Amino acid sequence: MDINQYIGAFLLKNRYCSLPGLGVFDLKRVGASVQSADGKVSPPMYDITFNPVGSIDDTFASFIASKENVSIANASNHIRTYCIEVKDLLQKGGKFEMPNLGRFEMRNGKIAVFQSNDLNLGVETVPAVFTEIKVAAPPQEESKLDYSYTTSGKSDYRRKKNSNVMKFLVPAAAVLLL
Repeated sequence: MDINQYIGAFLLKNRYCSLPGLGVFDLKRVGASVQSADGKVSPPMYDITFNPVGSIDDTFASFIASKENVSIANASNHIRTYCIEVKDLLQKGGKFEMPNLGRFEMRNGKIAVFQSNDLNLGVETVPAVFTEIKVAAPPQEESKLDYSYTTSGKSDYRRKKNSNVMKFLVPAAAVLLL
């Protein structure tokens, strides 16, 4: 069972991979950016961070178990054996190479991970080309009168006129009656 192969696939799928006894890998995608000082555009790339404080997580073991058609306990045992072998190799030689991901190194008694250059999606840095685009101002619309009808079918104009007439007729009738 090739655990190295599954680490890369699991990282791409879940953006993290927890290895008991070693630590946790986190995968972040960094978008393309313009370097104004150099006048170049750097391509998008993946950045792997490693935290040597491990956590208990069976998601990776479950992933391997589904791919290899074995039990989660069996996959978990293979992962544990892999982590022990990596730690032993680091104690003896100080380095352990992970294909397509990078390498582990022992520095001052701590595990450090150095990312491989193969993760940068195979795109090279290109020169930035800046062009000036002139945008015309949008035409201004003239204000238009609203000739639409009200929903009731009667205009507000007639209602206001009738109410004004009533305001005049009621006091006039009261004066005439006196």
